[in-house]
Amino acid sequence: MAQHTDALHSYRQALATYDQALQLAPNLVQCLNNKGTVLAKLCILHTQLEQYPEALHSYEQALATYDHALYLAPDDTYIHKNKGLVLHRLGFLQARRSLQVRLSENIEALKSWQGAVAAFSCYLTIVTGDEYIRNLRDLLQKFLDNL
Repeated sequence: MAQHTDALHSYRQALATYDQALQLAPNLVQCLNNKGTVLAKLCILHTQLEQYPEALHSYEQALATYDHALYLAPDDTYIHKNKGLVLHRLGFLQARRSLQVRLSENIEALKSWQGAVAAFSCYLTIVTGDEYIRNLRDLLQKFLDNL
């Protein structure tokens, strides 16, 4: 968790630095692209920490930053690529959130997955070294906890 806190701090410092630079030179395309990249990395970190509102906000900021950069440099292929990557990740986050809402309403699926977690837990009391099943159980439990 400390590494996530350190990364969050580093990203915020980088954003503050880019904002200062953009106050002096608001049309500096490379600076806008770099700021968008930092915001995209912040999105990934927020998603890993399951901070979805913060992730969505960072995605919106990244897209606005890339849009401004593309307004200034419409042929910049790197900015187009970076914007595409942000939209790609945003789509997955939106789909994940939508899927979680729908799954939380599907009682049969929830019962099946809860049963799977219980069965895996019983199995792991006997076969303690099965890392595949342990990881599968832990991932499934984490998924259920986040519904």
